[in-house]
Amino acid sequence: YRRLTIAWKDLIEDEQKNKNEVYNEDEILFNRCFSVLRDENLSVKVRKRAADTLKDIGRYRSPVLLKNFDALLGYYALICEADLPKEGSGLIIPGQKSRLDDPFRESSNKLTWSNVKTALLNSIKEVAKSYPEDVTESLIGSFKELDSKTQSKFKGAVVELLGEVGSRFEYKPKVLPLMMNALMDYESQLIRAKALKALNTIYKYSQTNPPTNIVDIIVVHLRDQY
Repeated sequence: YRRLTIAWKDLIEDEQKNKNEVYNEDEILFNRCFSVLRDENLSVKVRKRAADTLKDIGRYRSPVLLKNFDALLGYYALICEADLPKEGSGLIIPGQKSRLDDPFRESSNKLTWSNVKTALLNSIKEVAKSYPEDVTESLIGSFKELDSKTQSKFKGAVVELLGEVGSRFEYKPKVLPLMMNALMDYESQLIRAKALKALNTIYKYSQTNPPTNIVDIIVVHLRDQY
């Protein structure tokens, strides 16, 4: 159970499958990984394996993530602001030190916990990139409702997801006004930074240039010595 013994590569890389359908084994794999990811009794290293697997599912079997998009986004909203979960002492063998005495363990776990969040967000990005028609309105609604001061990390993540949506040419008209708002959000330096990152995603492979007003704001940020 702790090692995710399901042979996920055989399931998600099966080229005979219709990539737009959700199969029973996809559901089983997703449910197991998502369950492990949310299990606070497991170590962050085990939970990271689950998050990495979800990222791979998003790459190869994204329809099952689309079906569970709200659950994934909701869980990310829950953990993106959360500190490293407390770790139990585990089994202590007489004559051996507790693993909690390791001075490097906490810093290592903090890095792993950060990677858990990144892997989960990347799996959600695969959905936003592959199915913008299904998630755009939900993301726009979230962006407009979230508070820049108290929910900056989650709102910044939504900006990144909108960047994936905006990489599709037909969705630029919906996304670019929000990017402009994010660039001008002086309540949160993080959100402004995420907007710059999202614009890079939008125009990385685009044959068109950003609108002049957005370029002007980017230049202003580049000249800011703060």
